[in-house]
This record gives sequence, C-alpha cells and structure tokens, in this order.
Amino acid sequence: MEDEVKRLLLDPVRVLRQDPNTKMIAVHAKQRSSSADDADTQLADAVVVFEKKPFSEDQLFKLLKNDTIKLTKNLMNNDVYSIHLAVAEQPDDDLNDLL
Repeated sequence: MEDEVKRLLLDPVRVLRQDPNTKMIAVHAKQRSSSADDADTQLADAVVVFEKKPFSEDQLFKLLKNDTIKLTKNLMNNDVYSIHLAVAEQPDDDLNDLL
C-alpha cells in the first residue's frame, strides 16, 4: 500500500520576522482543514520558516554564461565602473528553489 501524500493547507496571518541579509522569512499561519467535514475543527497555529539556498559555484557560472540576463536599469555609471539592475530568466532552473 502506497503512503498517502498529505497536503499542508495554511492561511497566512502575519510576518513574524524577515531578514533580507540571510534571505529568511518567518510567517505565523493557521492550518486549514483539508475536508469539508472538518470545517468546524479549530485551526492550529503554525510557524513557517522559508530560507533561500545560497548559490553554488556551478549555479553562478551557469547564470553568468546564460544569454537571458537582461539589464533593466542603469543605477550608476562613471569612468571606472557601472552598477545595473538585471533580471535572469531561468524557466527550468532551480535558482529560486526554497528549502
């Protein structure tokens, strides 16, 4: 008999903590019932933490070699260097996977 996949249904309540330096966010949520029969069941509290995985060297080299990087805005330009905002379109890549 196969193990049944149980889905976790959550309703976000509020952001508890957000840290752009560590690419982490913690959210207070309420667990929803997955069936109509349990509609009167009290919702359980949950804390969900998302963290962005760091780039690996392979991912970085793949990203820099990719021809789908588009410069969207020039933030600063002088005779030594320039700073730009860029978007990398990675349709089938795992660069944005969450842990």
